[in-house]
Amino acid sequence: RRCLHARKKPAPKRLMAEWQKGDAAWCYINDDVTYEAGKIVELGEDDRSVTLKLASGKTLTTERANVLRANKDKQDGVEDNTFLRELNEATILHNVGVRYAKSEGGIYSTTGHILIAVNPFRQLKIYEEAQIKRYLGKPIGSEPP
Repeated sequence: RRCLHARKKPAPKRLMAEWQKGDAAWCYINDDVTYEAGKIVELGEDDRSVTLKLASGKTLTTERANVLRANKDKQDGVEDNTFLRELNEATILHNVGVRYAKSEGGIYSTTGHILIAVNPFRQLKIYEEAQIKRYLGKPIGSEPP
């Protein structure tokens, strides 16, 4: 009769090993501000803390769990969030915000077949008859959001 023994699990990877100084990141601040962009300036020796230089100019040391990867600036404003290299809460919020800031039509983004709409609180030209006919009866994704 053979006995199976569980192999010793390999040591867990260092949590911060994938991060490097200078990497762009999003840092959770609080429920009011949510996330702020920044760059990593120091990785804690304990792999649990990160120091960032935030876009506001502040330097903040926080737990690793509060830090998410950021995308390159050239990805800002893509129509479909699935084209983002880093897809996390902060990058989706940022991308939707960038699209919303565009003049017309930026209130709509997609994540695959999921449509994300932001209320613009103003009248938009995108609801004119010609635009409505453009989308009528077409599958999602066949026209830009």
